[in-house]
Amino acid sequence: MNVSRRCLLGLVLAAGIAVFLAGCGNHDAGNATPAQDTTSPEAVASRFFHWYASERNLGRDPITSGALDANADVTADFRQTLKSAAANSQPGVDPMLCSMPIPHAFETAKAEVSGSSASVTVGAESHAMAWRAELTRQDGVWRIHAVTCAVN
Repeated sequence: MNVSRRCLLGLVLAAGIAVFLAGCGNHDAGNATPAQDTTSPEAVASRFFHWYASERNLGRDPITSGALDANADVTADFRQTLKSAAANSQPGVDPMLCSMPIPHAFETAKAEVSGSSASVTVGAESHAMAWRAELTRQDGVWRIHAVTCAVN
């Protein structure tokens, strides 16, 4: 009986130590949300295009659902421009992406920066469209204020 109690006590102690060490560890650092880079026009454009396409691929309309209003990567004027474009767009054609198919992988070129303005070309793998994102820096933060569609 004495050996059983010692084994049980050892198991309880080992379990307690394991729980303690698990609490002290880095909780899945690979899935940690990185700090949003608003100091790079390329990072802002890339993040916005990936977010927008993700919303579309999930069956949500980021323009009319109100999600765009909560997106800090765009200016208020750009939000309004997209809302107007959505109201006047052809059925089935995305007013921001200017196409029916929604791309999955975007490539962002190096930004052309001039003072508080920047332009970034965004392309998509296996997609006929490319986009030119125009950004403005407000209070040290880059935000998209216009997107132009072009055929690759």
